[in-house]
Amino acid sequence: FSLPCFKSDSPDASKDCLTREDLKAWEMELIETQNNLEAQRLVLEAKEEELRVKMIEIKRLTNLAQLMVPEHMRQYDIEKIIKCQKIVRHWLARRGFIGYEYETSAVGKILQTARLYWSSTLGKKEIHRKKLIKELIETERTFVLNLKSVIQYYQEPLQQSAASKSGIITKTQIEELFPDLKEVAEMHTEFLQDLDEQSNIDLTVGSVFMSIIPKLEIDADYCKKFDYATETLKELRTNPKFSAFLTELSAAATIKHDLKTYLIMPVQRIPRYKLLIQQIHDNTPMDHIDYANISDSLDAINNLLQHIETDKKERESFDLVGRVQKNLSGYKDLVVKSRRYIREGDIEDQDLNDQVHVFLFNDLIIKTQSKGNSKYDFISGLVIDFNNFAVTVNGESNVHYYFFDSQFLLFVCSTI
Repeated sequence: FSLPCFKSDSPDASKDCLTREDLKAWEMELIETQNNLEAQRLVLEAKEEELRVKMIEIKRLTNLAQLMVPEHMRQYDIEKIIKCQKIVRHWLARRGFIGYEYETSAVGKILQTARLYWSSTLGKKEIHRKKLIKELIETERTFVLNLKSVIQYYQEPLQQSAASKSGIITKTQIEELFPDLKEVAEMHTEFLQDLDEQSNIDLTVGSVFMSIIPKLEIDADYCKKFDYATETLKELRTNPKFSAFLTELSAAATIKHDLKTYLIMPVQRIPRYKLLIQQIHDNTPMDHIDYANISDSLDAINNLLQHIETDKKERESFDLVGRVQKNLSGYKDLVVKSRRYIREGDIEDQDLNDQVHVFLFNDLIIKTQSKGNSKYDFISGLVIDFNNFAVTVNGESNVHYYFFDSQFLLFVCSTI
């Protein structure tokens, strides 16, 4: 290796040596190269910063996309989903179906994944499920406000009035008109608080319903007494003081409904629960964390409604026994706690050679003579035990004949 010599001004100097001008040009080229490298370094730093910002945005969008996915699906790796999307979009891009540059970018893949999910059937069900839960909570809130309104504007003023000698109605009538209403309001206020707290955590309501189901017996007891409350309200409307009280309240801006509408709300609430829980159940996947509790809640609500319906039929049947007793002359003590009305009708009595009116109960048959206007005179009766009945069916007329101790019992019917 030999250093180049510097060419002097002498004409005898070697031509292979560098001149001062060459050295200066070389220096300028080196400086330019350094400047270019510095510019490239700055560009790389800018790109590195841009990449860092994009990575932060990708991470944010990834977290957002994961939040969009229902809790029961979050165990699936979002990166694997993105990888599958990438393979499909590469294939489509090579065939010119989509814009390759945007669709294959990291941000584009995240957004497309989110849009694909929300457009899927499962996504639509999850959206609808959340709307139903919101409807459940908001209708419960309105229900509680209505209960508090009827207590504040109707029940409590009447109770205060009943404490004086010139009260609008008596304490007994208040108890019949508002059966256990404050207990109902307290229970549903607690239920609403539990729903609000749970919905703020993870939008699951099944566990809250399972905890409140036993307490809904308070509503069931209210339903049992509702018919009596309605009868009491009907009778009280003939009371001038009570009618004036209702008229005054109906003109108030704070009262949104009449008293009868308020009183029927607890009766309507449990069937409303069944409808909402059924819809939430239909929009909850089987592998969802809330599915088991929602299913159990739906079964419990159905059982409670069946119990309420059975009690209602028993009550109506017992009330009909009282109606018969009221219109029957010559027979006392017809109303017994275990006795239930089944049916009644006219038949031809061969012994009397006349038409008689027969009442059938679960343990008794009585024969009466009609006096008109739904009034009857007692003729005779027979205590019966349906466990000892033998039933034959006439296939042509589809009429059931009932026998007891081999003697025809007067009563013929098509169904029982």
